[in-house]
Amino acid sequence: MEESNTSGGNAELRELCDRFPDFAVEDWQDDEEWLLSRLRARSLPGFTQSQFDRLAGKIVAVYKRDVVGIGDDEVALRIRLSKQHEVHPGRFVLRIIGKRSFFKSLVVSSALIWLVIFVGISVLFIAAVSGLGTKANATFSRIGTVR
Repeated sequence: MEESNTSGGNAELRELCDRFPDFAVEDWQDDEEWLLSRLRARSLPGFTQSQFDRLAGKIVAVYKRDVVGIGDDEVALRIRLSKQHEVHPGRFVLRIIGKRSFFKSLVVSSALIWLVIFVGISVLFIAAVSGLGTKANATFSRIGTVR
């Protein structure tokens, strides 16, 4: 797990910003759009759904449409990746992977509950109609008989 001393980490980060040239904002924006689309779909290349779900709360780093790092400390992650890839630390797109939306979970749960209720009511309705039909047939058959 990466840990950075805040003042030491920030000083090292500034040093790396000075050492490596600025980057094209368009490249960063392309990576950001790519990552956001993957996060909305709740999937990352190379990760199964269960692995992705376990990353909730972690910071994911993307460079050139590739996941290049995952960690808990943004400053330490930027420092490590900047040294590793020899690029400006701001070039990496970092986002926290969120947990599955409570609202989405609620919608799925509610849909299942409504489905169970609908099936239950349908069964009761069919049973009631079937029972009513039997009673009605018996009544009409008695009325129609001549004594």
